[in-house]
Amino acid sequence: MTEPIEPGAGAADIDALVRDRAAVRVDLPEPMLEAMLQQARALTVERRPTLRDRLRELPSSARVVLVLTTVLGTSSVLAGASPRDDLAALWRLDLVVWGSVLLLVTVGSVLAVLRGMHRRPLGPIEVVLAGLGLGLPVLLSLVPGLLPGVALPDGEAMAMHRACFAGSGLIAGPTAALALSLVRDDKPPLARVFAAAGAGGAAAFLAQALHCPWSDMAHLLVSHASVGVAVAAVAVAVTRMMSGGDPAR
Repeated sequence: MTEPIEPGAGAADIDALVRDRAAVRVDLPEPMLEAMLQQARALTVERRPTLRDRLRELPSSARVVLVLTTVLGTSSVLAGASPRDDLAALWRLDLVVWGSVLLLVTVGSVLAVLRGMHRRPLGPIEVVLAGLGLGLPVLLSLVPGLLPGVALPDGEAMAMHRACFAGSGLIAGPTAALALSLVRDDKPPLARVFAAAGAGGAAAFLAQALHCPWSDMAHLLVSHASVGVAVAAVAVAVTRMMSGGDPAR
């Protein structure tokens, strides 16, 4: 049977707690408190939204259109401004099929990357899209004769490699950078980072197929297919650095 609690019991403990609280209390100088308050206001209620903040507040559909417009614009500059002379030879059924797959991968990856945080994550689908965007250009480059074209001129291989890599980078880089800038999650999962790079890599490979006549396997791998992987490496490094290096995300 529980003994009754005597009146006044525990008063000493309460007094001790009050004394401990008084002992550890730190009274900051008024100027320091005011500076902390001003800093808190500057980071919250008084913070002016940046252009990125305004763009991230757009509906998902508007952000997707913005990225796809960038993809179309940069690809048109490369492929549309100077299409290859043998462009008519490209319109074979197999080329139309894998070209359509690359296009679908690009669009699907952008949709996955910019998917609203309130919606259920796609999970494995994001991983598949990232794998297709980064891996399909490599696989297509390894198939002999898949891309009709001519061999690189003697003595000009390095110059052509650099030119095509730079051209592909002008598509893949801005695509991935813009897509990741518009993601509302400040720490996007790795799958979305790879998917963003894959979207740019797939679009760049397709644009280069319409622009570059050189069909050497080494050239396709080094200058066309590797760009998405290179952009992915940079994107991972940048996003992990911005998120504090959290390896789990």
